Amino acid sequence: MRRSTVLLEDTPTAPRPKSAYWRIESEMREKIRTHAWSAGTMLPGRQVLAREYGVARGTVDRAIANLVADGTLFAQEGRGTFVGGDAPLPSATAPVLYTPPALPKRQPVAARLGIIAALPATPQSVSADPPATLWIDTVIASLERVFAALGGMESCFYAWDSTTEPTQALDLSVSDALREGMDAIAIVALHEAEGVDNAVYHAQLLAGQSVPLICLSWHEMQRPIANVFYDQTFAGYVAADHLLQRGYDSLHYFAPFVADWIQARITGAQAAVRQAGLPPETLTIVPDKNRETLPPYISNHSERDRTMYRFVREWLRTHDGRIPTGTGIIALNDWEASEIRRALDAGTQQKPGADYGLIGFDDSPQSRLHGLTSLRPPLEEMGTEAARLLHHLLAGEGRHKQIRLFSHLLPRKSTNRKEPPTDR
Repeated sequence: MRRSTVLLEDTPTAPRPKSAYWRIESEMREKIRTHAWSAGTMLPGRQVLAREYGVARGTVDRAIANLVADGTLFAQEGRGTFVGGDAPLPSATAPVLYTPPALPKRQPVAARLGIIAALPATPQSVSADPPATLWIDTVIASLERVFAALGGMESCFYAWDSTTEPTQALDLSVSDALREGMDAIAIVALHEAEGVDNAVYHAQLLAGQSVPLICLSWHEMQRPIANVFYDQTFAGYVAADHLLQRGYDSLHYFAPFVADWIQARITGAQAAVRQAGLPPETLTIVPDKNRETLPPYISNHSERDRTMYRFVREWLRTHDGRIPTGTGIIALNDWEASEIRRALDAGTQQKPGADYGLIGFDDSPQSRLHGLTSLRPPLEEMGTEAARLLHHLLAGEGRHKQIRLFSHLLPRKSTNRKEPPTDR
């Protein structure tokens, strides 16, 4: 299954000493740039590459880790390492700007687009989970803008309550869109809800072959669904790799809830440790035992924050009352990172950046206010790539294509360790 990535504007990086792993990394980038290794190509095995370059396996692992960290390559557990896009991406730790690819030079497709958004069921749940509406608004704005630029006639909006009977509710919204003459349908499903995959697949069958349907989601959906999604495993990888690169030699991932996306990020963090050639115990999942008994991720924002705060305070009481200096902490998201910071400040007066590293996800407004390093979902890119994919589908191309996008690392002072990073 081919994955495509958006292109990012080239950003200069600081010069590096020309060590063996740097030379190998550069040669691999050149192979990708010249399309000697095209998008989707599986790399030779690590031992094969080590023999080819005349170096130790660990040197190859480090070169590949840098390429995986910035999205040039992606690794699949049990399968191998693959070229992740049509052109190399800049360093994951470098500031990047999103540049939408040039629009295709073809006749515009005049079409009506039905946008179906999975919204929280009640106003209370909207206020309880701030990203829900913000993310949807950002994605839809980008989708509508680019769809219109490609010649789209108009777009119409339909709400979808995905929290109760998601298949039946989505079928009603799709039926409304079809009855009103929509030429294409985009389903925006960016928050946790049971049964969304099955509901979207059923909606695909309802739309049939004549009306293109795509889904924009926070995870990869089952085929045969045209899908634009962002890679949660990669986000976890970048979070852990960033902390390791900043010199934090012990990582803690605070995850007192369970969800598919949480496990995907944990898997990515574990891969970063493994790719760095470090022992598995470098990363501690908290709690690390009986995870199958943990509660599911709590959708209510306030309740979830209280639970996280109490969890961290209790954990401190059973671990000498302090987080070891030089520890890097990965939080479930920016809101839970704030609760971890608050709990440590109340119990130990330890500060992020000075005493420990702290990284979250989602780039919430308070993350900027508190100087929290975060990973921002590729929201604008999702709308842009969805519009482009719809354009292709309406022209009879790209059926069931899936587009994988990557979060953007935003380094801030919470991971600005005062000591120089160790040379690994």
